[in-house]
Amino acid sequence: MIWGSDVPGSYKNAAYRQMIRLFEEDQVFSEADKDMIFYANAEKVYFGVCR
Repeated sequence: MIWGSDVPGSYKNAAYRQMIRLFEEDQVFSEADKDMIFYANAEKVYFGVCR
């Protein structure tokens, strides 16, 4: 999973900052999961970097 702020129609439901806050405050995903969703997965896909 990779975070994407440009999903069509997403701004109809919440502003960018509100969407980020929803994920930051969410209790479903661990902090490690959030790091992967927001950064590490995209880094791996786009740049081939594995941690």
